[in-house]
Amino acid sequence: MPAVRQPLQKLKENDANEQSLPHQGPQPKSLNERKIKLQVEPRQKIKQTYTWQQKIKVLNRLEYYHVVNKASNMVIKMWCPTLDEVSAFFKIPKSTIGRWRKVEVTQKIVQ
Repeated sequence: MPAVRQPLQKLKENDANEQSLPHQGPQPKSLNERKIKLQVEPRQKIKQTYTWQQKIKVLNRLEYYHVVNKASNMVIKMWCPTLDEVSAFFKIPKSTIGRWRKVEVTQKIVQ
């Protein structure tokens, strides 16, 4: 024989309000009180430019400068600086210096 179920009772008006969570935060403003935001212009990317003297200094350091090895037990005493080292020294992005190393770009810089 199935169990006899008791019918659910309706909640009283006060009980329903007590169970809801209290509102947190400020009351929303009406549309008339809200500030209208103007369209914001897109951010402009600052384009960094370098003079041809700076470019020549960077390329000369890559080609002709030698880093001295301070450890005496190493076989290699000197080597040319890497792109990372030159980039850190001049504070110029590696990708920019890499573009300058291309033959056609180097010809334009030197002329």
